[in-house]
Amino acid sequence: MILGITPVDAAFEMMGLHEAQALMRFIFVETLGGKVIFALGFILGLARGLERGNFKGVMVFVVAFFGVWFLGVQPRATVVAPVSAMERNGYQGLSAAELIKKGGYDAVVVNPVFFAVSRGVDALVTGVAAVVDRMGKGGGARGYLASPFLAVKVSLITRAIIGRGITDRALSDAAARFYQQDYWKAVRGLDVETVGLWPGDKRVVAVYKEDARARWGVLRDALYGCVNQEKIFDRMFERFYGAVIDKDAVVQALLEQEMRLRPQAYTRFAYGAPQQVAVEAGAPGVLDAFAWVIVRFYPAAQGLCLLCLWVALPVVMVAALLCRAAGALALWLGLLLAVKGWTVLWVLAAKAAGVLFLLPAMPGSTALWLSPVVNVITATAVLVLPLAGLGVFLLVLNRCHSTRGQA
Repeated sequence: MILGITPVDAAFEMMGLHEAQALMRFIFVETLGGKVIFALGFILGLARGLERGNFKGVMVFVVAFFGVWFLGVQPRATVVAPVSAMERNGYQGLSAAELIKKGGYDAVVVNPVFFAVSRGVDALVTGVAAVVDRMGKGGGARGYLASPFLAVKVSLITRAIIGRGITDRALSDAAARFYQQDYWKAVRGLDVETVGLWPGDKRVVAVYKEDARARWGVLRDALYGCVNQEKIFDRMFERFYGAVIDKDAVVQALLEQEMRLRPQAYTRFAYGAPQQVAVEAGAPGVLDAFAWVIVRFYPAAQGLCLLCLWVALPVVMVAALLCRAAGALALWLGLLLAVKGWTVLWVLAAKAAGVLFLLPAMPGSTALWLSPVVNVITATAVLVLPLAGLGVFLLVLNRCHSTRGQA
């Protein structure tokens, strides 16, 4: 059963469906509370019928009540094992089924009608999201449905690796020795501005002596391994950056960060002041932490809202029956569609971030894939867009209600 985008929101929604089924059985007929609700609605309808001389309302209430009972309570429960879109696309982390068990549910029992409504809305939203996800370039070939906000995650992991510098002291010392013994001598002979050049620049490599070129090859492979310890290239880097940003770009930024962390070791003692660097990577700070929290935990926010909506459904149905207000159910369904529709808004934000990250940096400026700016803007969009979407929904609903009242 495919449901939701991430295992987190799929698990929360299944928990909500389970609780909705339990509340339906508690509220309608099968308990004393259900009998009281039926009696109260029947008496209210009868009183209005006596007052107006028309008992149509009583009959409507009885039919509606037992219709709800027949659709919402009577159907045999179904035990469902959900699979999110990410799991379907190859995600191998914690599954929705495992999260449900961690939440204390040995099995999830749902009403087939409610589950059909959930899957119908989910299919509509996921279909629109998939169409948007395939539009244009950026965000990775696998797309949002396989790994939401991949661009931001890769950027944050890359910045964290670069911000720490070379953690292996022996490798850091080897890099410093290469600068002192080979790099500075090579750039001294270049008739070009050396700001921004690094040991792997083609112009620098071309003037290395044969033994220095061999030492650089060994050092570069070791630096690849240093970065690859967190499997950034194997698991995410190649999927997003591809051929646009190669591994050397990360190694260059890593060495420039090392020069900031250990300026004395990398200073050009023999030829003047320390080498100037163009990219200001910096250590990950508050901005990166903000982006990490928002991007990693936004599925839980959506899942919790879905859980609350499903838990509230039985109460909404009781209110609609007693007050004969079908609009309450329409409002609830609209809210369900609006909350699930956050996915489409987040796909748009993720696609925009993917495109921005791949834009070439302006001369003398920080590359966007190494900057916290786009990460923070994207994380802010994750917070603001859902609220804006709900605001638009409520505004349209208010306009429709006002127009109906004037008519």
